[in-house]
Amino acid sequence: PMFPMMFFKNMSFTGANVAMVAGSFGTAGMLFFLSQYFQTVQGHSALGTALRLLPGTVIMTIVAFSVPMVVRAIGWLGLGVAIVIVWWVMAENTYLSESVRIQAERGHQVITTGPYQFVRHPMYLGVIFAVLSIPLALGSWWALVPAFLIVILFIVRTAMEDRTLMLKLNGYNNYAEQVPYRLLPWIW
Repeated sequence: PMFPMMFFKNMSFTGANVAMVAGSFGTAGMLFFLSQYFQTVQGHSALGTALRLLPGTVIMTIVAFSVPMVVRAIGWLGLGVAIVIVWWVMAENTYLSESVRIQAERGHQVITTGPYQFVRHPMYLGVIFAVLSIPLALGSWWALVPAFLIVILFIVRTAMEDRTLMLKLNGYNNYAEQVPYRLLPWIW
């Protein structure tokens, strides 16, 4: 295949792709049914329908261009940083899983190398970078609203996962003393 299917074992990756496809289908479906409504129910021609749908497209374009280019560049840079962090984590941690579980059958141990020498949950840091960078890169101020909600959920998940690992993974308490920061060095 053109794309390694193993990435879909990660539920976060799969969920993000499903959400993107659902959003695309939702937009396409909305445009399809609006055009049907304008033509069938209201009796407009194809040209009349296109002219009625045009303002929404123009507004989305104007809003996208209202975001300064430097903000978009910061978004793309942040997305690049996020991708590097996630790849680095995937290279270092062979115990990655979509849920918190101790993989005793595989000899699960604490990972202390790579990005794990700086923060205890670097995968979540990479995902948070991506979630905050994508709206900026695409020029959507409104997309920052759900992005901040997603960040809050990842912070809560980080705290819960950290608590679980302290209770169930041998050596994690010592590691937490050596690397005191969960997501951001010198902050939390």
